[in-house]
Amino acid sequence: MKKLFDETNEFEAKYYRTIWYGYIDNEFAPELSDEIKQLIQSDLTEKTANPIEATHWVFYSETQAGDAIGDKVRSSIMVRHRDNKFVVHYNV
Repeated sequence: MKKLFDETNEFEAKYYRTIWYGYIDNEFAPELSDEIKQLIQSDLTEKTANPIEATHWVFYSETQAGDAIGDKVRSSIMVRHRDNKFVVHYNV
């Protein structure tokens, strides 16, 4: 997967990082979790200018679908790392 964007923002004297990746070919492939874990581990080891309070990753699907109002949308997997815990969401 290709890293699309990587940005860090400051809010109330804390720094939050968001990294976007694209594109997932098959979101149900068993090896996808290994690939995502490797990308996350690599990103977490990168040195940053400021200490990061939380990091968010967004992994976009290659497949686009139409929604109820006719817009094209992509499903995504979102991961958050904060306080040494991970939270994962799958958006359809």
